[in-house]
Amino acid sequence: MLEKISTFFRVTLWKEPPESQGRIRTYGQTFLRALCFLFYRFWIDHCLMRASALAYMTILALVPLFGLMFSILKGLGVQRRLEPFILSKITVISPEAINRLVEYIDKVSVKSLGVFGTFWLLVIAITVFRNIEGALNRIWRVSKGRTLQRQISNYLSLLLILPISIFLVLSINTTMESNFLLKHFFKIALFSKAYYTLLKLSPYVVLAMVLTFVYLLMPNTRVRAKSAIVGGIIAGTMWQLAQLAYLRFQIGVTQYNAIYGAVYHIPMLLVWIYLSWAIILLGAEIVYLLENWDSRSYVFGTQESSPALKKVWVLTLLQIIGKTFIEGKKPLKLSQLARISGLNMEKVKTYLKEISSLEILEFNENEDSIVLPRVALENVRVDAVLREIEGWGGIKRFAENPGYAGSQYARTLVEKFEKGGEEAVGELTWKDLALAPENTKF
Repeated sequence: MLEKISTFFRVTLWKEPPESQGRIRTYGQTFLRALCFLFYRFWIDHCLMRASALAYMTILALVPLFGLMFSILKGLGVQRRLEPFILSKITVISPEAINRLVEYIDKVSVKSLGVFGTFWLLVIAITVFRNIEGALNRIWRVSKGRTLQRQISNYLSLLLILPISIFLVLSINTTMESNFLLKHFFKIALFSKAYYTLLKLSPYVVLAMVLTFVYLLMPNTRVRAKSAIVGGIIAGTMWQLAQLAYLRFQIGVTQYNAIYGAVYHIPMLLVWIYLSWAIILLGAEIVYLLENWDSRSYVFGTQESSPALKKVWVLTLLQIIGKTFIEGKKPLKLSQLARISGLNMEKVKTYLKEISSLEILEFNENEDSIVLPRVALENVRVDAVLREIEGWGGIKRFAENPGYAGSQYARTLVEKFEKGGEEAVGELTWKDLALAPENTKF
């Protein structure tokens, strides 16, 4: 039984479904593929380990970070309204413990800290955000972080935007309750029911909005708003449901109380913050999946990509870039290159990064960046490129589906090279590759 299940997820699921299967079965198979890929990525990105590191940093920076955020709220005059709400979402400790924590945070005054204390407060806040950015950059495969200047401006903007956004959402509820005309509307059963439904959904809206901002602003790459919103809604809903389950089904809380005494809230807080970060990182993986998923580009397994397949993909990318350049068209963005080639964004970035080591391409890892040749196309020989690829090591990950392995012309060249070596390819250049026959298929 277990062998059959294993075979299904490793082999059967990743076979291209025939047209006779029908739309529903095809959609179901695609959904299962995406789900498998999601948890595979969650595992290989070490999200659980990163969640534990972020939980540790959060505990260390909880009071300083919220002291800084609530200083902003004091200036807006809404501190007392938002403090309990924010802390209740981040912690699952008792109301008494939350009140004690609020009192302690209230003592963190920027005036009393002075210049040196305020400086260290900012350093701690920036350190926490840098760790969050690092975890999200890993998911998006971004190797370079922001400059210090951009970090300070972006992180302080986030500290300002989040509490104001939460305040605006909660203010809508207060306005609706205090408005005389709306009070009469709420006496009508239909409107009353709709209002209380919206009131119950407001925590979900707030969490989804906060997480959407995190997914949009924290990674050092462009994230599409649509993907971030969907990921924020899913992660926010999971977070809210996890909190409800955690509060209702805390097994053995009384035993913890007996063992730990007055400090039994501490292990509960640690576990909850760890789970929260795991959910946030899972949401980030969902956003990445929405932006980069193409079921044709993956088959399940941990086998390495073959060197021959790498050569095909590299030549395919060079062919597309060269053809665009020769025809005088606008340079392609990474996202366009991924769409034309049929490769997922991660593979495009990986191959272009390795090609750029040959100093023949100019690009950066942002998907909105353009890709340009750095040298004359006729000065780059195809056999030299293929010879360089020989030395590249494989990476354990989802291997590409050979049925979608680049252009036919690139496959033909690689087959010749594999059989006859450099002489079989001759003096073919990048320009010749770009001027391939019109019937070349991508």
